[in-house]
Amino acid sequence: MLAPNSWKPIHSGARLTIKVPMPCHPFLKGNINIWHRRLGHARVETLRKLGLHGDLDDCHICPQGKVKHSKFSRKTSYAQQILERIPLRCHGSFHRGVLGEKILSLFHRQDVKKAFHRSEVAAATLELIKKEQRRTQASLVYLRNDGAKDYKQKALQDFLLQEGISHEVTERYCPQSNGLAERLNLTIMDKYRSMLIDANLTPKLWPYAALYAVLI
Repeated sequence: MLAPNSWKPIHSGARLTIKVPMPCHPFLKGNINIWHRRLGHARVETLRKLGLHGDLDDCHICPQGKVKHSKFSRKTSYAQQILERIPLRCHGSFHRGVLGEKILSLFHRQDVKKAFHRSEVAAATLELIKKEQRRTQASLVYLRNDGAKDYKQKALQDFLLQEGISHEVTERYCPQSNGLAERLNLTIMDKYRSMLIDANLTPKLWPYAALYAVLI
């Protein structure tokens, strides 16, 4: 075998490209299957980006934790200016948490508020809007959600009216109308559900598994 410095191009102007595997961070050294589970049953592409190599075993947990409906036709529309629209979605579960938690507020940009009860959603939403307006130095134009009762509290509606913010309500049982928020919702749900099944933990721990899924 020729030494690397003796390699020559096949013809004039040709370039030789050598793909060098990405070095693994010392903290991530170990079995790729272990890190697949630690990172919320992450996809193999994600593990490769982190520098983890090797063959990933067939995971019987992923099909259970990441089951979803068939895809719908895709139609996209994007905001034309900063903070033109904020899509919101509260994630709920059939199982109450260990402290009686029923919902978890999931906001855009993975800004998650610990609104574990419906009475807390309006205050968490107000906090998010004010925070984003301060951060971007822009005014919110549209607030989009599915019209749940959590967003119809008087304090929130009065604030939207005072600030001139339009409240967009999507069709019921049509998550495609609020795709950005629903996609984040699904990603978080896939991770925490897979981790609970893998660890054989009670579904009552879902709020805390969801918060951990956001962190990773």
